[in-house]
Amino acid sequence: MSHKPISADDTFAVFQKFDKSKDNVINKRELKTALKELGLAPVSEKLIKCTMEAFDKDKSGALSFTEFQALVAQVEQAKQQLGSKMREMFKRMDKNGDGYISPDELKASLAAMGNNMDDKVIDNMIQAADQDSDGRVNYGEFIKVMSCS
Repeated sequence: MSHKPISADDTFAVFQKFDKSKDNVINKRELKTALKELGLAPVSEKLIKCTMEAFDKDKSGALSFTEFQALVAQVEQAKQQLGSKMREMFKRMDKNGDGYISPDELKASLAAMGNNMDDKVIDNMIQAADQDSDGRVNYGEFIKVMSCS
């Protein structure tokens, strides 16, 4: 989740970037691109429809700048909450507080959740996440695995 939050000052520039038709609204096609860039991929037709229903307050079929601001604010808030939950989860798994999840810590955490796994499976899980090959998972590696990116 290395996503940089969009500040209120940057929202208009972002709005203009997505308003490819330059008609001062974000239509459904432009919304698809905006949602992807805001980190909500994959973007389904259902997500676009639900987003329009939730944020197109004047029912014009497109998002005005004010409506787009409300969307960006909600997305940013959800990302902050998710980031906070991810940090809490990582801290709970990092039993010794050294900033890494070791194979033993992963095994203990999974066992506490009722998932008893043998050492080979644990080692494979660590290897899959461990990008710097140090035999443990740091917070950045953890986030990449958890966000499937």
